[in-house]
Amino acid sequence: MMRPSDRIPTPALATLWRHIAWLVVGVTLVFGPWAVRPADASRQQKGSTLAPAQPPSEAEPRQTIIAALEAACSQNAQEFSRYLLADSQRSFSALPEDQQKTLLKRFSLTSLPGHAQPFLDTKGQTVVRCSTPAETVLYRLDTPQVDHNVAFLPVTVSGGEKTNFGMVRQPGGWRLFSLGLLVINVPALVEQWEEAALQANERTAIADLVFIEQAIKSYHESFGRWPDSLEQLGPAPPNDVSPERAQLLSDRLASGTTDGYRFRYLVVTGTNGQIEGFELGAVPETYGKTGRRSFFLDAQGKLHAADKDGAPATDDDPLYTPQPEPSSQ
Repeated sequence: MMRPSDRIPTPALATLWRHIAWLVVGVTLVFGPWAVRPADASRQQKGSTLAPAQPPSEAEPRQTIIAALEAACSQNAQEFSRYLLADSQRSFSALPEDQQKTLLKRFSLTSLPGHAQPFLDTKGQTVVRCSTPAETVLYRLDTPQVDHNVAFLPVTVSGGEKTNFGMVRQPGGWRLFSLGLLVINVPALVEQWEEAALQANERTAIADLVFIEQAIKSYHESFGRWPDSLEQLGPAPPNDVSPERAQLLSDRLASGTTDGYRFRYLVVTGTNGQIEGFELGAVPETYGKTGRRSFFLDAQGKLHAADKDGAPATDDDPLYTPQPEPSSQ
């Protein structure tokens, strides 16, 4: 009954790298969508280690990209800003710390701070491996195309998608100014990411409600009664599954709070005092930031959803109507 995401105690890796941007001389720095598959990355061969990246003033374009990836992987905002143009540095530095980290996570395609290691693969191609406790991402750097003070360097991520980093040479060295063709400014970028994260939390809450519903039904089939709490559905000691620990939910879901939502389980008692079923609810842990809509799964299995300003939804609220997920393009 366990989902893969519940068997692995790490956050799901973002599958797209998109819309990373900083202002540059009236034009904002941009970053486009990249896909990544950590499973592919784990199969790559380890090669010989390259020399550490030099400061921008001494670096060729490829070394600048390596250094920027190293800083993003470790979520070192101060170091990362060294590889941006002056206007971009000011825009990036003005962001709150949590938004800077969000940008670096999107840039590195990782959820946790890690360590980046450049090396040469068996074909002699420069590769940067970003490893964290949750995931591993590889970036393969091709030969930069340099024309006077402008350079473009193709980089392929683990999933196979390729994007050109754009750089410009300044007195202090090479600086990043673009990635891809989409143009967007930093404040708008952060706002879009926060909205996207909020909507993703809502979709996850719905999926979790359905999964908890199935786990409760499996519990009832296995033990002939309804659980008293979600905690009883959690992981069990080895070879010791019991009504108190049924091994049907992960620790996260059994705790009742995960992915920005709090979950409530309530048994429904009939007029004769017998339990006839159950209800499930989910409310945003922080209204407006981790979610807006509250959800309610009634005893008939119908899902209701409404923006309740953080209050619980009820069966009086409208039935949930699935909406198409936002395009990744």
